Amino acid sequence: MELFKIGFLTVKLIDVVDILIVSYIFYRLYKLMKGTIAFQIFIALVLIIGFSLIAQVLNLQALGWFLSRITEIWVIAFIILFQPELRRLL
Repeated sequence: MELFKIGFLTVKLIDVVDILIVSYIFYRLYKLMKGTIAFQIFIALVLIIGFSLIAQVLNLQALGWFLSRITEIWVIAFIILFQPELRRLL
């Protein structure tokens, strides 16, 4: 069922439901992690990934390579260091 159309973009009821479900999941994760050290490190990881994407868009190859390597290391370190908090989330 089509709700409305903006130019070439068609918004259906399933799209709205999808956005609401994802929003609820992010909200619950935020409430669970708020105030923990894992949350602060997660924010730092998101910033590093964001800067890495910006570096790729601006074609800054050395900075993009460096930030992508840091991202790979942080993901593994995040899982190892905060395994108890991640277990609590699951």
